[in-house]
Amino acid sequence: MKTAVLALALGARVAADTCVGTVDVATDSDVMTMQVVRSNHSKTTDTFYYAGPVTVEDGVLSPGMLEEVISGSRNGGRAYLASSCEEEIYDPTTYAAFDLLDKTFTYTTDMSNADCGCNGALYLVSMAQNKEESECGDYYCDANSVCGVRCSEIDIQEGNKHSWHSTLHDAQDGAGAGAGYGGGGDEWNGPRDFTSEQYGPGGNTIDTTMPFQVSVSFPTDSSGQLSAMNMKLEQDGKSLEFGVDEYTYNGQSGFTELTASLSAGMTPTFSYWCSDDMLWMDGAGQDGLGPCPNAPEDGSKCGDTVSFYDFKITGE
Repeated sequence: MKTAVLALALGARVAADTCVGTVDVATDSDVMTMQVVRSNHSKTTDTFYYAGPVTVEDGVLSPGMLEEVISGSRNGGRAYLASSCEEEIYDPTTYAAFDLLDKTFTYTTDMSNADCGCNGALYLVSMAQNKEESECGDYYCDANSVCGVRCSEIDIQEGNKHSWHSTLHDAQDGAGAGAGYGGGGDEWNGPRDFTSEQYGPGGNTIDTTMPFQVSVSFPTDSSGQLSAMNMKLEQDGKSLEFGVDEYTYNGQSGFTELTASLSAGMTPTFSYWCSDDMLWMDGAGQDGLGPCPNAPEDGSKCGDTVSFYDFKITGE
């Protein structure tokens, strides 16, 4: 298997590896070997112009971070699955378009390096249908217009070894409807579907100092419309099960748009980044029950990488 390790100097305006390796995605009837396409641009300002490293080794996909800390943040890597890859070329027609309606997507993640203020993410976006190059130059889109283009987004995982968020977003809904544990502000709380005793370093169900398995299912109702996002985190025979079964945006069902997006096929996207403003995800919240009461002053507590591997799609 091809191994590629990418290390960029912040502000170095040079081309870097786009095609960084391959990972296998097993299905009920086949094994798909997918290219891993690394983004060279993670945000649109000069300060955060170049994305961080991404490595692929023996089927393990690991986004990493640049070393330099600027304004409390370290810029991280972002990558997409695709059917093919060509250096310095981003072609949305090659991006993976997985239809996961009535299917289950399973993988293993290791976030033991990701402390408070760090965010290791695996999510789905409608990149394969996006015709706008975007300000990042790679046709990236999401529900928060990070690169200037909005599209449907399903955050299977945003988290670290203390917190976990799974969130559904219509294209215009940056906040979305979520589940999991952690985060909040002075007058609001993030999801509280489980506790720090159950999930975290030394957790009695998920000990985040070790890898664990993630499963997400997208069941439909009798009309074929998405009815929920069901999550399961599992380790050593113990599991946490939670999800989102109600989603309304602007007075209408958010499931309608996401049904169409999943049916058309969505692109698995991987990222790792940090910020001194991550309390929305891992903060204590109004109730004080979130895991990280204070924002880190810099990204020094974020280890070099988070990892994802053993990808499977079942239910076909």
